[in-house]
Amino acid sequence: MKPTVSVGLLLFVIIPREGTCGQLNLEEEVKKYILSYIGTGLVDFSLKDRPVAGNVPAVSAKVEKLTYESGCEHKQFSAKKECSHYYIWYIYNSTSTPFRLPVNLTVLHEGQRNNIYNADINNATLAYWNPQNLSMPLDEKAMDSEVKCHFSIELSFKGTFVYQVESAQDDKATKGHHYIGRVALNNPKQLAQRGDEVLVYNIGGVHIHQMFCHSTLKPKKPE
Repeated sequence: MKPTVSVGLLLFVIIPREGTCGQLNLEEEVKKYILSYIGTGLVDFSLKDRPVAGNVPAVSAKVEKLTYESGCEHKQFSAKKECSHYYIWYIYNSTSTPFRLPVNLTVLHEGQRNNIYNADINNATLAYWNPQNLSMPLDEKAMDSEVKCHFSIELSFKGTFVYQVESAQDDKATKGHHYIGRVALNNPKQLAQRGDEVLVYNIGGVHIHQMFCHSTLKPKKPE
């Protein structure tokens, strides 16, 4: 079956995170690594585009496919035409980076596979899809069914960042390129590395699919 995209795609929204609880800030992790492993008196550093001391960073970001827990993609409600659906993705450990992090979110809507494209999860804590354009806030008392399942998304960053410090440790240079994978050494609980070149971070969360069939929930009228 080919992927389908309904009009509700236009209502898909990513909500940026307010505050920093549970969030990993990639630039802060790199900064802490530089001060711990490279040198003191940090002058500047850059992961993307902006050169430092004549050196240009070469880091690229990659977002792997969103993976639902076993059996989750097969859970669906009966395709009742009189019912409306609402989809939520709660991100528990988001990340803030200088990169765009696009991911395809896939759901089963009214018995068909729907792909939602170009969702940027950078600095995001919540995403939702409202295919029938229901009025907000939703009345939880009118909800007939709800399915929850966990998901994960692997992020990887590959290449070299650039830096400049006033004083370097051991035989390290005071300025130049450095492999980003090594940043995991300073935070092994949250980060992992694949060799020196690749840094890995896993985002996790819960996907909720709600179905409303009561007549009290009506789609919003076009303005």
